[in-house]
Amino acid sequence: MRSAAAHGVPRLLIRFRLMPDESVVSFVQRHAEANRAASMRHMLQLLAQVSGKTLNDVRDLVHSRAALRAVEWLTGLADGELESRYLERQYPAYLVSEHHVWESSARIAPRQAVCPACLEESGYAKLSWEFVQAPVCVAHGTALLEHCPYCAEPLRHTRTRLKCCQRCGANLSKARAHGVSDAALQVANLVQSPSMVRMGDADATAPIDQLDLSKLLRLCVLPGPGCTTYHGLTGPLHHLPVADRIMALERLGSAMVGPRIDSSRLRSIVVERWPGANLLPEEATRVLIMGAAQMVEMDGEAAGLLCFGDLRKCPKSAAELYNGRPPRLANVNDVAQFLGVDLHVLSQLSARHGLHKASRGQGHDMDEVLALQRHVESVCKPEMLDGVLGWPGLTASLVHLKLLTGLVTEDGTLLGVEPESFGMLVSRIRSAMSSSTPRDAQAVPLSEGARFGMDAAAVAWAVAQIAGGSLAAFDWPPPCRLCDLMVDVARLEQLSNGVSSPTSASASTATA
Repeated sequence: MRSAAAHGVPRLLIRFRLMPDESVVSFVQRHAEANRAASMRHMLQLLAQVSGKTLNDVRDLVHSRAALRAVEWLTGLADGELESRYLERQYPAYLVSEHHVWESSARIAPRQAVCPACLEESGYAKLSWEFVQAPVCVAHGTALLEHCPYCAEPLRHTRTRLKCCQRCGANLSKARAHGVSDAALQVANLVQSPSMVRMGDADATAPIDQLDLSKLLRLCVLPGPGCTTYHGLTGPLHHLPVADRIMALERLGSAMVGPRIDSSRLRSIVVERWPGANLLPEEATRVLIMGAAQMVEMDGEAAGLLCFGDLRKCPKSAAELYNGRPPRLANVNDVAQFLGVDLHVLSQLSARHGLHKASRGQGHDMDEVLALQRHVESVCKPEMLDGVLGWPGLTASLVHLKLLTGLVTEDGTLLGVEPESFGMLVSRIRSAMSSSTPRDAQAVPLSEGARFGMDAAAVAWAVAQIAGGSLAAFDWPPPCRLCDLMVDVARLEQLSNGVSSPTSASASTATA
């Protein structure tokens, strides 16, 4: 910040003391209103003149120590009084305060969240309301408002009247707020009061930090009708409605046993992201959850705790498993024999999951080979998956249409289906579904195709039409077997009368 003599800006006439839990944006808003600033832009111009920095957004004040010193000067605060509010930008996507790290989207949003009761009682906005994944007032147990409840206008940080909507002028402190559950409150407290949280099973736990807690909350967002199963895993957090973010808090809260996040409970909650996945073997669901954990870039230890509950149960490296003396697999024949598969299957595994060439004198990387072994062990057996889908022989037909990815031997035997492809098929179906679709026609379960003489190949073709959107699916009742999908009976009958042969269907499906 420049000296007072250099910038020549006097302090504001009306000045307030900083409340212990007040946000910097709120502090500036209160001074803007009391001193009758024409707009937030005029306040930023004053602060820019004092600090010598270009300031275009009131939310950016916390990222500049010079800007914070300028706020202290204008409002008469002691030097360094706002230091605890400083958030350092670290790389494009992260913010750091002391020893805590957050995704930028977990602390910065285009809308300002407020609690009507707190505005009425204290007249300022709290720092804890800036945690995007916890839009909850823990003092009153209510959801925060991000839009004006009277005109639906987003509440912007550029408002100079904190209690009022900038569009309709409504008094936000008189608005009604909705209550949240105790489970949501418990997790909101963890988010807003950063500290390490224990996670694991009853016998062993390990601490996770705020960054991984944020990523666990992403996994707890349940996709709604018309959303893919990857809804909420990536992208800015403020794009999720407040209701979705509170639902994630409730779901994570329901996985807590006292102060501990129970890994087993949380796995059961996360797997609900894929309808029907609860019917898969545990190894297959772990593959789905691990894939989602990788999408949110979760730390390896936290992902291990989520999938196994105890880090001691996580897959061992080759060095750990063989005490530093792993077997030497000199060529692909040795690898195939080690995995118990033929070369055709090994080729499929290598193409999908990677297997580098053997290094001269050392052989293949055993950690890569062990990873392939885990993939082989996690595949869903066709007979088992037929039960999950609800139709004998449907698994093989879906693999034939390339709707599922299978491991197929050289003689054409289907060994199993990769769980990730099951997740992708479910995601395509969910994306094609919409709860708002008019239900003028009668809806029946897909299994009703048997009444029209449909075989497994015809039903697989119908599934392709659902994924492509030409056969409307209206509902997916528990236990969410594929053949439980409620579809348009008239269209299903049409498909049964004119279904293509599996060969021509396969060609057509490429565009579905």
